[in-house]
Amino acid sequence: MKETLGSWPLRRVACVVCGALAIYFCLVSLQRMGWTLDRVFHEFWVGMALIGLMSGSLAIGCTISDFWRARPRKKDWAAFMATAFGSTVVLALTATHDDVDLGSLPAWVSAGGALFTAGGVLVALRSYQATRRTALEDQANQVRLLQIQVMPDGSDSHGKRQWRTVLTNRSKDPLYGLEVRGFRAQVEDDAAPVYMSAFEETTLPGPDAPQHIDQLHPEPAVRLGALQYCPVLEAGAQFTLRWASRRAVEPNPPTPAFVNIWYSVTDANGRFWNVVDNNEPEKVSRPTRRLG
Repeated sequence: MKETLGSWPLRRVACVVCGALAIYFCLVSLQRMGWTLDRVFHEFWVGMALIGLMSGSLAIGCTISDFWRARPRKKDWAAFMATAFGSTVVLALTATHDDVDLGSLPAWVSAGGALFTAGGVLVALRSYQATRRTALEDQANQVRLLQIQVMPDGSDSHGKRQWRTVLTNRSKDPLYGLEVRGFRAQVEDDAAPVYMSAFEETTLPGPDAPQHIDQLHPEPAVRLGALQYCPVLEAGAQFTLRWASRRAVEPNPPTPAFVNIWYSVTDANGRFWNVVDNNEPEKVSRPTRRLG
């Protein structure tokens, strides 16, 4: 679509051009009049030139702010442009003052060297921080490949809602010390999430039961608490846990249900990670005691 003068990009260009022209002509006027702070309040044209300078600066400042709002990730660029622009205007305004002493060339070279040195240090610091963020994101790639599936698993005879979680290691290296520290699900409409308990079922035949149990009449299953910990999860392997709500619910609760899971794991390089729901993995120090 063809851009018109009222479109957003051309408006921004127009603001920059008009603001730059206003600043230029006002600075020329102030230099010719040899302005001082006293003359600003006593001579009309000196005051008007200074007001025009501020208006031009405001136009460019609003453009920089608009740029930052349109591209929030470019905050560093917007801050750099604002700092550079403000420093240029202040320097130019000071240079046009009637009583200012611009100094010698060595003084200017020394000041410029100090300014560029400070700028280089700032750029190096920002580059170091960006490199650390990138390295940390790369370290978390293996943990991001730990796929989590949460599925309803029906209800038991007591009306307790059951769930099943399957954690699959999609990376090419093993994961260590995988522990599901908490899991809860919303099992009733308009109700708060309910904490779930991990369990496993096993059949315990009586002492007089035959060696081969009749498959048509199996012994009732006994529910026991399950260990929410997997020492080693090999590449491509799965870690499955079954869960039951800690209180009885309606036989047919509404779906889909809300889930909330928290787990910790150690990657193949020995880095310890804490993950909550689908948020980014958080690298933390290895705990000296149990979390939570």
